[in-house]
Amino acid sequence: DVIDEVLGYMYDENLDPQDMPIVKYIIENLVKPTLDEERETAFAVGRYVEPAPGADGEFKAGEANAVCNGYLTQLCDIKRGGNAQGVNFLFDGKTLGTGSQLVTDIETIVDSVSKHYKKKKMFIHCDPDLVLKYSRAYRDKYPNTKNQDGEKVTVDYTNLTFGPVEGMRGTGALIITPKENFRHLMSRDPRNQKLRMATQDYTAKVYGEWREGVGFWLAEAIFAYIPDELL
Repeated sequence: DVIDEVLGYMYDENLDPQDMPIVKYIIENLVKPTLDEERETAFAVGRYVEPAPGADGEFKAGEANAVCNGYLTQLCDIKRGGNAQGVNFLFDGKTLGTGSQLVTDIETIVDSVSKHYKKKKMFIHCDPDLVLKYSRAYRDKYPNTKNQDGEKVTVDYTNLTFGPVEGMRGTGALIITPKENFRHLMSRDPRNQKLRMATQDYTAKVYGEWREGVGFWLAEAIFAYIPDELL
């Protein structure tokens, strides 16, 4: 029964490896989710590395973090280079505190946003760990205040809402900018992008092409806290 109903369906000897349901299952449930995770990290902290041939003269696939310069990497480069572009680096040279001090420090940072942007509803794109620390610190500082919005965490009396970004986890950084200022360039019609498969020496090989990039339009509309440890 197992062979007829499960294995016989997933691994059909009458099909090429590229056409077997088990291969398609692996791609959809293992490969693509992993690519999505690596892609999100690359967009944040990736550092582009020019492909180079190996000792055998053949080019090999690079690491996911080597395909582009992430938006956090770009800001680190700008800060390291003297900030001729004019990005607003907030709380510069300081370290965020813990407990109630963290709540105060975050308020100090958001209060430093230019008056031209204070009325705009923006996200504080940041390390997810930072949101957790802030939420717990706020709970301890104001134990009688209940979070009516569930997982939505805002900074009191502002239009700013925390937007945790998994790719920034562990960095301790945060970026505030209007959504219109963030640029995500990608293939013309990404919905029609398809993976192609081929069988070579009884190995199913998967091919795909796409292009994506991230960045910002205006440096003056970026308000960022970049810990010194990232530089």
